[in-house]
Amino acid sequence: MNINEQLDNYYRDGYIVLEDLIDPDRLDAVRESYEETIDAALILGRAERDEITQAMKGHRFQNPHHPALARGALMEGIGMPDLIEFAGHICEGDPAMLGIAA
Repeated sequence: MNINEQLDNYYRDGYIVLEDLIDPDRLDAVRESYEETIDAALILGRAERDEITQAMKGHRFQNPHHPALARGALMEGIGMPDLIEFAGHICEGDPAMLGIAA
């Protein structure tokens, strides 16, 4: 899928699956790191779970780059060059300068 098709899908559906973004050998570490980050965010009050469903409230936790939350494998995952490049297309510029987190 080329970038124009990806952007069309993103704007139509509100999300996009970027295939093969993370090396399969690192994927388990990134998943584990993400779960650790969620646990830390809950403890610090930077995220909440729905009392009934236990799903995360909202769509994300606050600032995964916060020193108390950051986990190496997750930072590696959300900093992948292809992801940053895609975010740059959405933002029409440098996503880091626009305050995009994850």
